[in-house]
Amino acid sequence: MGESGTIVTIERDGRFRVARFVNARIEAPQRKGMLRAEAIRKLARTFARVHAADLPGVMSRSAAANAHRLQLSVGKRMSTLTLFPGETAEQAAAAFARSGLNPAIRFLDLWITAQNLVAREHGKTR
Repeated sequence: MGESGTIVTIERDGRFRVARFVNARIEAPQRKGMLRAEAIRKLARTFARVHAADLPGVMSRSAAANAHRLQLSVGKRMSTLTLFPGETAEQAAAAFARSGLNPAIRFLDLWITAQNLVAREHGKTR
């Protein structure tokens, strides 16, 4: 089977799309929408606060099989954070916070903010 998951893309103007992927094949978006102006401002503030362009390319909590991989792309810059199998971003953020300063905390701050903003546009909370 390989890798599978969900890709959330947020454009500068707030347009977003959510699509599934299997290996290199990305399916048609299953959801599309537009972030509200306040959500765009919140995402921009988070982006500035975490200094996304300065995040390391690879961060890891796990090398186990079936690890949970999160990836952020900003322009041509890509950062990947690998979590334990089944671990949520919120669980990892709490664990990293207990261990002291770590760039993964900044990564997860941006990740969680973006995911929550997109979920709210569909009347859901994460």
